[in-house]
Amino acid sequence: MNRSSIYAFVGLVLIWVILAEELSIFTVAIGAVIALACLAFGRKFIPLKRVQGVRFYKLLTYPFYLIGEIYAQGFIVIRLILTGARADITKVQTELQSDFLRAILVNSVTLTPGSIPLDLSNGTLTVLNLAPKDGGDSKESVDALKNRMERRLIKAEQRGRR
Repeated sequence: MNRSSIYAFVGLVLIWVILAEELSIFTVAIGAVIALACLAFGRKFIPLKRVQGVRFYKLLTYPFYLIGEIYAQGFIVIRLILTGARADITKVQTELQSDFLRAILVNSVTLTPGSIPLDLSNGTLTVLNLAPKDGGDSKESVDALKNRMERRLIKAEQRGRR
């Protein structure tokens, strides 16, 4: 086992103990068995060796940021629904070069209320989103959402020397 596998094992056991809400030898043993099964499953079916150019420690706070973004966007969608909304298809460019981080961006847009990614090819993200019924520009809102998320993800991308 390499160092990252040991960290993952300890982290998974800790998560299990926290979720079980009990600290006992039995709980830790069950957590260890489940952690080993998760690591074995991950090693077999998730090709992490193909993920290159990503600093994973920079992604540690991204889930918390994403939750905040989901709530903020939810209130914007509520306002759009109450004042009248229309569906619009928008294309935006992404600066991310890593396919792994692009996948995280697309999944983040999927989780965000009012937007559904339709396609991602050659760095162009096509999104079906809600826009103001009065004809406001939906590209600006999708571009702003993408830029906020992308700014966080670019920090995790290794580009040359930073």
